[in-house]
Amino acid sequence: FPSHDIHDQIDAAFVAIKYRRPRRACCYYEVSPNVYSWHGMPCDSRGFEAIYFMLNIGLHFRDIEETACRYSNKKYKTGEGVTIMDTFQSVLGEKYRYFTFDPTEPELIKPEIERIIHLVQQFAIPWYKENNNIESVTEYLKARVNTLGFYAERYSVALSIQGKDQLLSKFIEEHRESVKKCGPSIVSDWEQFSKNFKLT
Repeated sequence: FPSHDIHDQIDAAFVAIKYRRPRRACCYYEVSPNVYSWHGMPCDSRGFEAIYFMLNIGLHFRDIEETACRYSNKKYKTGEGVTIMDTFQSVLGEKYRYFTFDPTEPELIKPEIERIIHLVQQFAIPWYKENNNIESVTEYLKARVNTLGFYAERYSVALSIQGKDQLLSKFIEEHRESVKKCGPSIVSDWEQFSKNFKLT
């Protein structure tokens, strides 16, 4: 009852509703040109006990991700990396509970997968549509710049896409100062990105 078997069955259910599956546990569909749905399913598999899955949902904006990768000398892969994300728990509120797969109850596997697909169709797809705009993305990224994790690079690209060059230049300089307390590797990464990006 390994977790990858469950992932394969979940992936097959997503593919059945028109998602693509380039890799295990990576299913997405194109919400609009160059914008892809995203979901992540971190799991807690306690030996041979039940496997508990959480569900995170998000959107992958190719124009932002590909540009941020290019100027950071990182390899870009379609559908890999999430531009904005939310936990399914916050989307569903009181309706949320873990997705549980117990090897002692194999007859419940299919109904639990069906529950995932039903909730994604009912709640995740409207979330995708609501957040599929550059304004929502920019606010999300701006709020997370200080958590690092490639958010500053994505935020810079989002500003550039909107032609906010003055705000972009100000941010690049301010962020250069703020990352100095974060360690040499982070400083080096930001210097490389910002130098390359400003030349365009």
